[in-house]
Amino acid sequence: MYARKFLSPLNLPPLTLATWQCGLAVLTLLLVTDFSGIDNVTTSLHATFGAIIGLGMVGTGGTFLIYYFIIAKLGPVKASGATYIAPVVAIIIGACVGEEVTVWELVPLALIFGGVVLIQAGKRRPVPPSPDDPLTSVQPARI
Repeated sequence: MYARKFLSPLNLPPLTLATWQCGLAVLTLLLVTDFSGIDNVTTSLHATFGAIIGLGMVGTGGTFLIYYFIIAKLGPVKASGATYIAPVVAIIIGACVGEEVTVWELVPLALIFGGVVLIQAGKRRPVPPSPDDPLTSVQPARI
């Protein structure tokens, strides 16, 4: 709702919104992160670039970019349905790498899918006719 109320009226491109959100998040994390033990990640150049590019730029940055694009095209209610997909993807990836998927994972997945369907289907309200619309403002002839 924040995005709809404060950001949508500005008509900013999705890339701008995603850049600002990720940039402010980085600054916040720099202030609150405990950097002890960070040497374990930075000893391997592949791990460092994998974390920066894979998790930061592609994962988080790409997600925000897509999210704001969806808000601009479909509206905030339908865009919020996209946030429920992450647990589904996590369980699918876990199953692909050999983790056991039990009923305790399948029931919440069914609830997530059901919620997304309800959000997308939602009750559609008819748009009231506009008094300026020539098709709806025609009055019957009086004799």
